[in-house]
Amino acid sequence: MIDGAQLGSGYAAVVSQVGTMAANAQADQQNQQAILKDAVNAQSSLSGVNLDEEASKLLQYQQQYQAAAKVISIASTLFNQILSIGA
Repeated sequence: MIDGAQLGSGYAAVVSQVGTMAANAQADQQNQQAILKDAVNAQSSLSGVNLDEEASKLLQYQQQYQAAAKVISIASTLFNQILSIGA
């Protein structure tokens, strides 16, 4: 006997209590996930930063930098060739 109850009914009570606690924990987790999602959305809307847009701009800047480096490289080569002709 457990707390004045038969073993079978005591076991059933413990299983029922554990099941109830597990269901409550799952409900709490879902609520917390919804709150987190709302908080992240609110932060994103206030910051105004779109990560996809920022990545696109970063690629554009990288391509512009590479193009400018190529122009400087060609200008340097031309300048050196002009100097070698004059010498």
